[in-house]
Amino acid sequence: MNTRRAVMTSFLIAVSLLFQSKLWAWGPVGHDVVALIADSRLSPAAKNQVAAILGPDGNLEQVANCADWIKYAKQDVSCGNFSLPPMPETASWHFIDIPINSQDPSGAITSACGPDGNCSIDQIESHLQILSDASATLDQKQQALMFVTHLVGDLHQPLHNATEILPDGTSDRGGNLKKMTFASGGAATNLHALWDDLIEPTSEAKNMDPESLAQTLEGEISDQDAAIWANASLADMALEGYAIAQNQIYPDYHAPGGDVVTSAYEDEMRPVAYLRLEKAGVRLAALLNKAFAPAPVPAPSSFEPISLKGKLPAIQKLVFPAVSSWGR
Repeated sequence: MNTRRAVMTSFLIAVSLLFQSKLWAWGPVGHDVVALIADSRLSPAAKNQVAAILGPDGNLEQVANCADWIKYAKQDVSCGNFSLPPMPETASWHFIDIPINSQDPSGAITSACGPDGNCSIDQIESHLQILSDASATLDQKQQALMFVTHLVGDLHQPLHNATEILPDGTSDRGGNLKKMTFASGGAATNLHALWDDLIEPTSEAKNMDPESLAQTLEGEISDQDAAIWANASLADMALEGYAIAQNQIYPDYHAPGGDVVTSAYEDEMRPVAYLRLEKAGVRLAALLNKAFAPAPVPAPSSFEPISLKGKLPAIQKLVFPAVSSWGR
């Protein structure tokens, strides 16, 4: 881990200790892992475009966590080879709250995003369009690539796609308001933050190496699975996470003792979280490969001009005698 990343990771860990509810999806390690998996799967054309946008030494990992930093920053934030101002207005871009008791989850996506597109799905789509736009400026493409890299990771955290509407009509904010305690003791957490941290076993969290984890997860991805995952739409990705929240996460929380985190629970759910990171990395690469695909070359015209070679003498034979007779 380089010095810059080590310093920033230490900073984020320190900040997270100040809040009972950590709001960074997957944590910085998780977003790094998604970016690293995607980096390894970029097409040559996409690699060239990423280098053109982020600089020759740039990569997706450098921008993977910037979207979280700018939500809470008080001054400009360094994001690889460029800087961004604070953007608290982008906080709603990181999730799409589909009620877990929805009778029509697919239809609920539209109402969850609202007319202004302030949700992860709409923002990913919007920023992908910028990346595909030849007229977009470098600044616009830098920001768009940063958001796409981060938000695709967010889209694969199940609790960024689901929420429970409480009896008083308010949202539990994707599990952020559901308090959790650890059977082993220690600081309390909440359901959302627990899922952010599932990828980092407590005993290893301080020394977690995203490159090693990415390499391990990459080795588990078959070509067949990758091909299937890459065909998913953004709505498909959200609904996958929603189904996990609806069928596993919330039912387990509401079961007796469900607000107490045990090692057995973490061991059971960690593979689910790892699979979400694998899918996020594969799909991020697929989206960028498509966005950066070279424009298709027009097919040659099927029209073939008629050749007069070999026919001119016959024409001369028919025409010229008549012309000669006119001259008499």
